[in-house]
Amino acid sequence: MADSQSCCFHISSQNDETAMLEVLHCSQYRIDQIRRHSVIVKEQIKCHGKCEGIPLKIDDTIDIDAGVVKYLVADLPLKSGIDPGKIKLVDLSKFCNAWWKYKWIPESPKILWDRLDRTGTEISSPHPASARRCWQRQTPNKSQHGSPYLVNIAIVLGLDDSLREQMDRELRLQIQNIVWISNLDVHLKTSVDFLHTIEGMRLKEIEAMFTYFYDKLVHLSKPHLHPKNVERVRDKLKTEMDLDFYENWSYNLDNAAHIRTYSVYEFVAKIEGILTDSYETHTHETHDSGHPSHTVANGPNRPRGGPSVDWIAVGLAAGKSIASMFKISQKWNEELEQMLNGAHSHIQESQESLVGDLIKKRNDALESWKEVLENETV
Repeated sequence: MADSQSCCFHISSQNDETAMLEVLHCSQYRIDQIRRHSVIVKEQIKCHGKCEGIPLKIDDTIDIDAGVVKYLVADLPLKSGIDPGKIKLVDLSKFCNAWWKYKWIPESPKILWDRLDRTGTEISSPHPASARRCWQRQTPNKSQHGSPYLVNIAIVLGLDDSLREQMDRELRLQIQNIVWISNLDVHLKTSVDFLHTIEGMRLKEIEAMFTYFYDKLVHLSKPHLHPKNVERVRDKLKTEMDLDFYENWSYNLDNAAHIRTYSVYEFVAKIEGILTDSYETHTHETHDSGHPSHTVANGPNRPRGGPSVDWIAVGLAAGKSIASMFKISQKWNEELEQMLNGAHSHIQESQESLVGDLIKKRNDALESWKEVLENETV
């Protein structure tokens, strides 16, 4: 067995060739442990031909510094009964960046997760008991700062079999927070390349919802459907949101910069309020305009010498008119319900599709790593 003094890592900067090289000594036993967990270390030993001066590159752009590497090499796995103390969110995210960069299946992940200090990252109940649709969910603003770190952590700790289901649930919760609940653009410091697809998704999802409602209103504006109601809605959207639903997304993005400041849920909730108000206004106007003004047949308002009025016929005609108006009103209400339910379903499907895609990529990476780690010839 090689001498422990000759078993070492050479830690150098990936971005700064002038930075001083650090040497980190460890036992052959520890080298063998890491080799069973890290594809990169295993390949480096094979290429290097020995356990002396195994190169590991750090990368400050994704928060992997020498301290992070030293912790992974020298302090993990945690011995039984050892309490690492409270783990900061940013520190655990850094460890995850290093694990992913070095294709290293995490060591002691459950202990680190259990000791994670989540102060300020609490998210309220997914939705109040009365909420019918996803955008009626609420979350405190303080939770949004930690979500990018927690997304990174959930992906990487999900490499561990015992934590996978829990991390997948955490991922769903935090992705919803980042993309649909937050009104801030997210920037991830991560070594997980496919997580960068999340950046900019908030605006893409707002675009998707704008286009959804735009298309629905175009359909309902057809002459045989509800052109007057659609006109009323478009006018209110212009007045209350300063958005022009006669024009497409590109036009609004160029002429209504404030559209970038919405969260997806806030954007849809405002549209819902205007649509609901349009139904209530329409019903009220129908009710007010549908009743004829009655006068007593032989009262003072009856024209002198005028023809007699068949008030029964007038009443029947008015009744038919009112029934017809309320039928149209009810149909408009049904259209609105279908529109809002469709928006809810669209968002739910988008969330599941995004999370499912991220989980699949993580699991595919894990399988490829295991194939290398289990191959004794590498």
